[in-house]
Amino acid sequence: MNVDYRTVRAVDESWLRIREIPNYEQVAGQILFRKIFELAPAALGMYQFGSEFETGTEDKLYQHPVFLRHAKAVVQMLDLAINLMGPDMDPVTVALKDLGARHTVYGVLPPHYEIVGQALLHTLEVALGDGWTEPVKKGWIGVYTFVSTAMMEGAEEYLKEKMEEERAERKRQEELTRAQAEEAIAGAKARAAQAAKKKGVRFDTVHNISEKNQLPVVTRSRKSLGRILLGKSVHSRSNVSTEKEIERKKIPNSRIEDRGLVTWLDKALNISRHR
Repeated sequence: MNVDYRTVRAVDESWLRIREIPNYEQVAGQILFRKIFELAPAALGMYQFGSEFETGTEDKLYQHPVFLRHAKAVVQMLDLAINLMGPDMDPVTVALKDLGARHTVYGVLPPHYEIVGQALLHTLEVALGDGWTEPVKKGWIGVYTFVSTAMMEGAEEYLKEKMEEERAERKRQEELTRAQAEEAIAGAKARAAQAAKKKGVRFDTVHNISEKNQLPVVTRSRKSLGRILLGKSVHSRSNVSTEKEIERKKIPNSRIEDRGLVTWLDKALNISRHR
């Protein structure tokens, strides 16, 4: 929303009258927050100083140093925003968006801006007295609409950015967890292979015994006894396993279709060993 020169001039002139009030920051701040808490009593809990007081002790609250400092800071912020208004509204827009983002952290929501707007108009009416004319009122409504819109835009941008950051962080954590899991699995496989190697447990599968079937055979001699017996290409190893050991250790993909042949080979191997 753009604020025209006439609006800015009406607001600036009326604000100069507010600044003529002795200790205007504290006076205007007290009127403002009294009205805010009147319109929305629950808003008191949003402030640090509000939790220190029980219901019925508002008069004590409005004299508390923490409250006075906060009320003064809010009026000073409004004073700064008015002074920044002019032909170039970009600086004040940036400042208001940043302020809106910070207020999101405090739990300020869009409905709260409407309450503050009503309280601000009441404060100006009380402080200006006869100077609160219709043109002045219209000018302040325009200015506050500009201020609140910029702050809410800043809050929305902040929340979107925060959501993107959280989404990116979740993705990073998921990728990290996946990488750690893969590393753990690879490490477990490596340790299992190393342990098996230390125990001397090795199994080999005989390939190409026939074009249709593959028969797993485990030999117990370094000599190519299988080649002598079958006339086929057989890988021999030093480890010994019988048919029962093969079944007990559950070798993957092992198919023993001809038990008679395996028994015959086992007997042949025993005979060869005792020679």
